Amino acid sequence: LVQGLSEGLARSPLKQKNLASLIGAKLPELGEGTARLEAVLNQATTIALNTKATEEARLAALTLVSQRPWEEKKEVVTSLIALTEPPAIQEAACRMLARDKREVVADFFFERWGTLTPAARREALDLITANPTTGLTLMKKMKAGEISPGIMPPMTRWSYGRSTNEEVKALALELFGQADGDRAAVIESYRAALASYKGDPENGKLVFQKAACMTCHEVGGIGVDVGPSLNDVKIKPAEALLTDILDPNRAIEDRWVSQTLEATDGRILSGLVHGEDAAAITLRVPGGVTMTVPRAEVKALTSAGISLMPVGLEAAITKEEMADLIAFLKQR
Repeated sequence: LVQGLSEGLARSPLKQKNLASLIGAKLPELGEGTARLEAVLNQATTIALNTKATEEARLAALTLVSQRPWEEKKEVVTSLIALTEPPAIQEAACRMLARDKREVVADFFFERWGTLTPAARREALDLITANPTTGLTLMKKMKAGEISPGIMPPMTRWSYGRSTNEEVKALALELFGQADGDRAAVIESYRAALASYKGDPENGKLVFQKAACMTCHEVGGIGVDVGPSLNDVKIKPAEALLTDILDPNRAIEDRWVSQTLEATDGRILSGLVHGEDAAAITLRVPGGVTMTVPRAEVKALTSAGISLMPVGLEAAITKEEMADLIAFLKQR
């Protein structure tokens, strides 16, 4: 009943568009109804924060908690985006902020960016990039080096690069339209070698092993499957592969962003989130080892927003070897 009332308020001609404002107005027509509505919201908050309640009950309660005033809601969200919470609860908690002032919501996430879990960061990105003002702020932080540009979703890159807002468009093209300056110079120096040297697939197979590519990728039965599959690289242009190898942070899907997990027993693990649920977080680390850590034993999970693949592979791969490696990958 209260949920239906909250949905009706949003569409009504009343000044009060949510339960928080309706309760705050203390309309005489409601009589004791004001206190009863407040009691229901308090009960919903208690359920949402109760880790012993069922996930279904907590998710249902969160739809009402979203009606609370910003300051009260912010405290709830802060509690629910903790590592100990199931991903579904973290995501729902973030989505509760969808109707709040987007600039305030963006600042809330920016203040916590380094400690956001993968689930919370995905929702935060959706909320921030859906608004051109906060999306622009995000890109400015990326330009300043505070947040990695590599985490920007591909479709958002595409739409920002075609924005009618000239500032948004210009910054998007600057950030996503070309490789990093230093990387661009390296790529250009290797590109000439690709044009002048055909490449030997057999030698490329040895390069794949020597340069430690096989610790995260599997090709033709060689290596382990940690990072993105290389099964479709044979249809990619050689220059595109060259950029992927030498500038791995230019574009990264969220699932391939490296995470660092600090356990309560002192262990520090770096890898890709391979799975997570209410009980544990599973990382897959270079070499193909899968590590599962109970949430109660996770002290922190952080990310710099960069690829697990290292920058600077030109130190391990000569120009001719790069041509060999690409020839090997494209013959598969």
